[in-house]
Amino acid sequence: MDPNTNLPVTTAYRGGAGGTGGQGGWLFGNGGMGGTGGVGFGPGYPAGSGLHGGYGGRGGDAVLFGVGGDGGTGGNGDITYADSQPGIGGYGGVGGGIPNLFPGIFPNGQRGDTGQPV
Repeated sequence: MDPNTNLPVTTAYRGGAGGTGGQGGWLFGNGGMGGTGGVGFGPGYPAGSGLHGGYGGRGGDAVLFGVGGDGGTGGNGDITYADSQPGIGGYGGVGGGIPNLFPGIFPNGQRGDTGQPV
């Protein structure tokens, strides 16, 4: 345990998550793409622990007529630190439509890509 933080010394930290994509316009409009997760790097604190890449942001939802936004890409990890892993991509937003009237016409956004070890 680190006496300053009371955390295990092996704790790995994570870069910030990407922001959520904006909501599509009320009638027509696609959801916005989620933000990219923060980059992981090392060494983190405490010493010896690399930072993980942040999670990609969730795609924005469409309201009525529009496609859900794609999820953001996960943040990259730092390949020089074995415990610095890339972040996973964010979930896609929900496609618009009226479920009983127009089911499945407007698709959900795609899941974002996982970050890369760089």
